[in-house]
Amino acid sequence: MRYRRQPAGRVLAPGKPRDLQREAEPGGLPPLIVGSPPGARAVRGLASRLRAELGSLVTVLDGDATNMALGTATFSAVACFTMLHHLPSSAAQDRLFAEVARVLVPGGVFAGTDSQPSWRFRLIHLADTCNPVDPGTLAARLAVAGFGQIKIDTSHGAVSFVAHAAAG
Repeated sequence: MRYRRQPAGRVLAPGKPRDLQREAEPGGLPPLIVGSPPGARAVRGLASRLRAELGSLVTVLDGDATNMALGTATFSAVACFTMLHHLPSSAAQDRLFAEVARVLVPGGVFAGTDSQPSWRFRLIHLADTCNPVDPGTLAARLAVAGFGQIKIDTSHGAVSFVAHAAAG
């Protein structure tokens, strides 16, 4: 997968951005800030590798994605890849949705994917936080957080979504 620079904008990727471990085109990655849970050694290791590999193309912050120390209307897009189930409760997920709505510019895009429960998924998460997102309630929860134009897809065995921050 190659990342190409978009005309303008900043992208926020809370969690563990595994997709960034793939090939990135030099100078082609949009500015990115990665939020990770404080004290997560594995995520700090990934953050160090991203800093080493991508240099000034990426800014890595340790922090709480449900209470971001970032300015309002700062990002044009937020992407969450397979991290929502690591939040300990639906209330924590809802706080993340509200924070994402706050840091997005009006009309900004929030997109993501997350795993759905299966025996293998549960087995992998035996000693880990595992709170899968309910695709049946996700659209309503995103709407409460301030999103519109919400699309949810579960046709591929996972849940993926796209939503837009409310226009100013």
